[in-house]
Amino acid sequence: MLNGVYYLAALGLFLALSLIAPMLVGLFAGEFDVVVRLGQYLVLGSFFCISVLFSLTGRKRGAGKIGSYVLAVLIWVVTPFYVAFPMADISGLGYLDAVFETVSSLTTTGATVVRDIDGLPRAVVFWRSQVQWIGGLLTLLTILLFLAPSGVGGLPTIHSSSISRAAAWNDRGKTFVSVITITRVYLATTSACFIALVLAGEDPLNAMTLAMMALSTGGMLPQSGSIQTIVGQPAILILSFFLIVGATSIFWQGMVLNWHIKGLRRHRESYSIIILVVALSLVIAALLYNAAGSSDVLSAKEALIEGFFNAASLVSTNGIETREGVFALLPVTLVIFIVIIGGGTFSTAGGLKHYRIGGMLVLSLREIRRLIYPNAIGSAKFGSQAYDSNLLQAIWSYFTVTILALCLFTVVLNLNGINFNAALIAALSAFSNIGPLYNSAWSSQAGGEWPVFADFSNLSKITIMVLMVLGRIEILAVLAVLNIKYWLRR
Repeated sequence: MLNGVYYLAALGLFLALSLIAPMLVGLFAGEFDVVVRLGQYLVLGSFFCISVLFSLTGRKRGAGKIGSYVLAVLIWVVTPFYVAFPMADISGLGYLDAVFETVSSLTTTGATVVRDIDGLPRAVVFWRSQVQWIGGLLTLLTILLFLAPSGVGGLPTIHSSSISRAAAWNDRGKTFVSVITITRVYLATTSACFIALVLAGEDPLNAMTLAMMALSTGGMLPQSGSIQTIVGQPAILILSFFLIVGATSIFWQGMVLNWHIKGLRRHRESYSIIILVVALSLVIAALLYNAAGSSDVLSAKEALIEGFFNAASLVSTNGIETREGVFALLPVTLVIFIVIIGGGTFSTAGGLKHYRIGGMLVLSLREIRRLIYPNAIGSAKFGSQAYDSNLLQAIWSYFTVTILALCLFTVVLNLNGINFNAALIAALSAFSNIGPLYNSAWSSQAGGEWPVFADFSNLSKITIMVLMVLGRIEILAVLAVLNIKYWLRR
């Protein structure tokens, strides 16, 4: 696994160098002590990682399918412990809480143990958002480089040419070309969001943190309070649009940037996401307008804007509400259903993905058609993606394992002193990487106060962290790594 160590060191160097941006923020904010301490971690981290990279240069080692899964798991397990050192030092959090905050940021979950965000140095707030953005990029690269080439959980093969190039991660040159290609699209959409927010009159620093939040579909805000207390209505509309962008496939975004009409027409998954957001927007807008009771309290226009943002936030698994309790207006079963589905494949959104639900729907319709027309012959397709029996079996296996995992971890949280309703929502929000979904509005509806993440026991925090990571790595890949028979045969 020398090749794996090489990539871990490369990622570590990137994370160390990423401290330059929050250091600049700290300089402008006059937080010189924080800048010095971040600089120390920058130097130490860069020195260590560069030393490892130089020692492994020219020493290539291959790895099979399981080896790629092991590397993917190591990246998501080891990296938070590495990043948590400066987080614990500067934020004042305990090390376990710092690891929790880092895992939540990297997985773009948005669950936080920080009680007073406004009390943190501005450099740390920016860095926290930056780690969230990096986590979104890391999510895309994990899927592209490690998971999709093996078709884990029935991941689509429609972009087989791009995946096959990225699959050669034993070839470092091809790997970095793939990394640059994905990063370029991700950076372009983030920059577009930032520019739009600045043109809408937002402060550049807030605009940058919010742009990183939107494209990573993460749930961490740069300030305390709701989104409508932080930005104006034009910015809320912009963020809504880019949350939808973040929930769609990175390949679809590339097609939009290159205006690839034929590919755009065939990519049905992204359209199903947009249709769901539009329909849900109207439902939420109607509920908000009805709850307000008067147009003097909330106009129809304001209700539509809020409905649009909240719908985009829920579907993209961002989880931020315009005001507390918006999601609680919806039936809890509907919210659970939407959150479990999540966003699109090859996106930063969490959940099972629309592609898998489309495959399950295709199978169901095909079986119904067989009952009506036993001798009929027809293809099973969702847009341009054809589903065969092996693909559908992989999708159903992933769905079954996901539901079992959610049940198991809900029981673990419940046995650790958290009431069942809270344990279920906490487990679901962690696995689908939509941390803000677990909030006080649900607790008041369920009757009884729920503890905030900061008040969870250490065991409960560890359980949530495991769920957040499992939500980012295909759970079947983790089970493959834990296959004892494979390791005993080596």
